[in-house]
Amino acid sequence: MKYWWSSETSTGVTEASGEILKIVDLQLNDRLSLTQLEAKWDGWEWSFISIIISPSLGLELRERILCSKKRKDFEFRLKIDFDEFLTADRAKRVDLVFQQLHRSVDLMEKYSVSRVDRGALHQALDTISGSV
Repeated sequence: MKYWWSSETSTGVTEASGEILKIVDLQLNDRLSLTQLEAKWDGWEWSFISIIISPSLGLELRERILCSKKRKDFEFRLKIDFDEFLTADRAKRVDLVFQQLHRSVDLMEKYSVSRVDRGALHQALDTISGSV
């Protein structure tokens, strides 16, 4: 499995979220290359799109969870509270991102990702979380 990220952000958090997610991207893909999952997940992509939008914009971007067997892709568009992220220190921002990454792994259960494989993905996240 390969990890891919993007974000939908408001001014004020774009740089901070991008910096965290770029580091996660590099480290998580390295870690995933060492992680054993069931063969049926070979070639699959884990797409994570963080939504960190200011409520003052009046936009209501909904969370979306999609799975495409044809494209071999899990897509998780998950919200991170804008005000909390904006006012947080770096360590708390990292924690907010990892909370949603772990949530995306939990949501994979809906698509028959086994408990063992989800555990391996959680472990991969735990392994890198201290170095981001």
